[in-house]
Amino acid sequence: MLRGVVEAGTTYGHIDTLAGQKVNLEFISANPTGPLHLGHTRWAAVGDAIGRVLSAAGAQVSREFYINDRGVQMDRFGASLEAAALGQPIPADGYHGDYIADLAAQVVKTKPTIVDLPEGERTAAFRDVGYELQLAQQQAVLDAFGTHFDVWKSERSLHSSGAVERGFERLARDGPHV
Repeated sequence: MLRGVVEAGTTYGHIDTLAGQKVNLEFISANPTGPLHLGHTRWAAVGDAIGRVLSAAGAQVSREFYINDRGVQMDRFGASLEAAALGQPIPADGYHGDYIADLAAQVVKTKPTIVDLPEGERTAAFRDVGYELQLAQQQAVLDAFGTHFDVWKSERSLHSSGAVERGFERLARDGPHV
């Protein structure tokens, strides 16, 4: 038996029960407003393990990270970064983690003219640049953890493309059992 295990190498235990089936496995859904926490890494390990089992059973698995990059949390994130960069108090409903000051400094270093923008435009710019930097940090952490995603799907892109509205229209037209 051991000889068979050694000879099979990395394909040992693989079967074709799910051959020809496609699976979209979405795991880890996080706001790009801070570092990943223990819960995210737990889901990284569980989701990656499920993906490996499905792949070993013959399925074609696409691993997806859903980026919660739209809405009030992102706006609060931008306002928090802006306040930290300008030496102002973080808003009460903002992000108060120690990482905010460091990330705000990194945003200013990346885009030095950001502090000269008009107030509303400046907040949105801090949100967007902070988002890019924080998402890149999350991606690097997951890469170091050994969890890789085929798809990074942005909630913002689903709304801006009209996909959400089309989905609701289809549900209204065809019902929930399409």
